[in-house]
Amino acid sequence: MSDLKSSETQPSLGGFMPYPFADGDYSLALGLAPMRGDTWLDFDEQYVPEMSEKARRLRDEYDSVFLALPGSESGQAETLELLLQHLVAFYPERFRIPDGPAGLDGSGHIENLTNGERWDTADFEDAPLDLAARLVQEDLCLMSPRGGDIYVLSAGSVCFPLRWELRDKIGLPLAAIHQPVPGYDEKLATPADLYMARLKPHRPSWRCNWNVVDSPDLYLRQSLHPQDGIDGNITQENAGTRLWIRSERQTLRKLPKSGDVLFTIRTYIRPLSVLEGFPALARGLRQALEKVPPEMRQYKNQLGIRKPLLAYLTRIGG
Repeated sequence: MSDLKSSETQPSLGGFMPYPFADGDYSLALGLAPMRGDTWLDFDEQYVPEMSEKARRLRDEYDSVFLALPGSESGQAETLELLLQHLVAFYPERFRIPDGPAGLDGSGHIENLTNGERWDTADFEDAPLDLAARLVQEDLCLMSPRGGDIYVLSAGSVCFPLRWELRDKIGLPLAAIHQPVPGYDEKLATPADLYMARLKPHRPSWRCNWNVVDSPDLYLRQSLHPQDGIDGNITQENAGTRLWIRSERQTLRKLPKSGDVLFTIRTYIRPLSVLEGFPALARGLRQALEKVPPEMRQYKNQLGIRKPLLAYLTRIGG
């Protein structure tokens, strides 16, 4: 993986991540790599519509998309402070704190110069993570230590999950959160716990994942379609406009004061047709899909679209 801006000669996902299947490989692995500090958050042309959808869910479904356990307040406040510092340092054209440095410690205002919103940090004294997530396209999850190498999900603002719900995961450790993932317990549970425990504040990291889905919705609900019948009208001829590449850029950073780990999830959705004209990328996706184990194909809801998807990729990728 590369944490640098992708070449302009091929499409990319946001500013800091190339298509993760470009090399045609697939494996169940942590896949974590060091992250440059200036690449922590990503803003793109989808900011306004995505933040509008975030605002709608926070307005209409607040108790489903924001949850926090007692005791998470210090980590939440540290997250907001760190995020505000980053925004004014790297995105002054997007955000302004008119109160100056005082606004970075939770006692001021933040102005969103893109959509005209103005937030009073004092209004979020009990839920600083809520405000932090209202400023960025990323979903935010706070993992807190609970003895030994175990971290639990203590707070989250998650508006765009892929077939999971925050209310089902809050308070759970990593292994339980990922229990539905085939092979996670055997291959990743122990390495993931150890990585979280050993993560250093000055060494943030990132990873990515990907899937092909039959909906462009950022919030993709559980069991959107039956496993054996995902839109039977999808063919190799229309797959480019009826299927979407859905990928997540995830970052992890240890918070130096609280010891919590902040986990960010940035979701990118692109129509499959974006690969037309880029045969190497199409071949990479096809090769990666062919390496996905059967149990993972079922978990990722790929069974119903697999045949037309592979046929389409073969046609445009050769």
